[in-house]
Amino acid sequence: MEPLEILVVEDEGSVREIVSEYLTVAGHHVTATARGAAALRLLVAGGPRFDAAVIDWHLPGISGRDVIDSFHERHPRAAVLVCTGSNERELGSVNDSFDVVFKPFSLRDLNARIIAGVRDVRRRHSIS
Repeated sequence: MEPLEILVVEDEGSVREIVSEYLTVAGHHVTATARGAAALRLLVAGGPRFDAAVIDWHLPGISGRDVIDSFHERHPRAAVLVCTGSNERELGSVNDSFDVVFKPFSLRDLNARIIAGVRDVRRRHSIS
């Protein structure tokens, strides 16, 4: 698969850096931010056309859910993975507009799930 444009929104600095570095070494183009508000500003400003996003569910200030909704408005043909340390009960009702990866996670698995998510979204949109 060609390199993907990926947005990473993660407030834990070490997690954000490791994920960003791994995905970059895997050949993708990564834009990373620590705050939901910064991600929203980037999306409103018309930043890159993203293929996927990795978004922390619990962000300070603006919730991961709000970032996901804004991301989907601007990038309806992109895959979204939610990263969380929460358990499934804490997430409440999760719909099929995004996949969930629970911390701690394997970076290799994260990359594979991003690629699978992008392929799935592209397949669904090519059918409709």
